[in-house]
Amino acid sequence: MSAQVAQTLVNAVLLIGVTLIAGSIGLKRFEAIDRRFEAMERSIADLRGELKHDIALVDAHVGEVRSELAQTRSDLTYVALAVGARRTEG
Repeated sequence: MSAQVAQTLVNAVLLIGVTLIAGSIGLKRFEAIDRRFEAMERSIADLRGELKHDIALVDAHVGEVRSELAQTRSDLTYVALAVGARRTEG
């Protein structure tokens, strides 16, 4: 085997080794980024669920306030009619 062929084989083995190491490092970084992205997606989904729950609570409270406001309006109308009826009688 000539020295040139041996040198070419050594270079090829080194190139393959460096490529495998670089690929492994790149893959690990990609997997780490992917895990972080998935964790963020889960966090956003959890926040979305909490937000939907909070919106439902606010909607329920708004409904209660509307009902109370309608009742108050009805009571005030009744009082106004009663006062108006007394004035016309007296």
